[in-house]
Amino acid sequence: MELTDISTKTDATGLHSLGLSGKGVKIAILDSGIDTTHPLFEGKDIKTINLTDEPEEDQYQHGTHVASIIFSLAPEATLLNIKVLDFEGKTSISKIMKAIEVACDEGANIINISGGEESGDCPDDHPLGRLILNKSFSGVMFVASAGNEGPKNRPFIPASCRGVVAVGSMNDMMRTNRYSSRGPVCGRIYPDCVAFGDNVYAALPFNKYGFLSGTSQASPQVSAMLALMKEYCGKSFSKEQIDHFLSLSCSWIEQP
Repeated sequence: MELTDISTKTDATGLHSLGLSGKGVKIAILDSGIDTTHPLFEGKDIKTINLTDEPEEDQYQHGTHVASIIFSLAPEATLLNIKVLDFEGKTSISKIMKAIEVACDEGANIINISGGEESGDCPDDHPLGRLILNKSFSGVMFVASAGNEGPKNRPFIPASCRGVVAVGSMNDMMRTNRYSSRGPVCGRIYPDCVAFGDNVYAALPFNKYGFLSGTSQASPQVSAMLALMKEYCGKSFSKEQIDHFLSLSCSWIEQP
């Protein structure tokens, strides 16, 4: 799916026609880094913070893809490019927690996390869950990919943490992808919503473009749309408010 198609199908184009672009909203991407030399990012406001022991380049070719999806929907948002994934796409919960603290210190309004890991227990009492809930009370909005493990009842963190909008993946026919993780988990409906994550054609490092699929491609669409909402309303929203908006605006998606 082309980025222009996503913009049309999410009705971001309608919001753009009202003059909304994400201007003044800061989105932190906790990912594998961004190739800021890509022509797609020319003139974009991106600050890079590297929390790994590796070069800041996007060696995993993931964060660049995610960033280009965000800019396709919120072209004037400010991005905090916080690198937490190594060249194999791996990280640790402690590093994600540090990145969240850094993002909040840098004034992030929205934190997008396209990654995570399975947890054996409900994460409400997990240190990461408590950190996210605390930061969400201060007005930071969290969005995370729901995971690519299909139907399951095991929590995927941070997406299943309270205070996080968990995003699953659907295809261009508006059917949930079989690989998209779904619950319920922790006694809650999981994920909170779905977005287009199937064969998304977006930027890759070294001046390239390519197709990637997964809930990682879906979550930045929700982050970008929240940026447009914040720009319009001038405020952040609680998880409960976001859930209410989703219940009013989202269509029923057929499960595979």
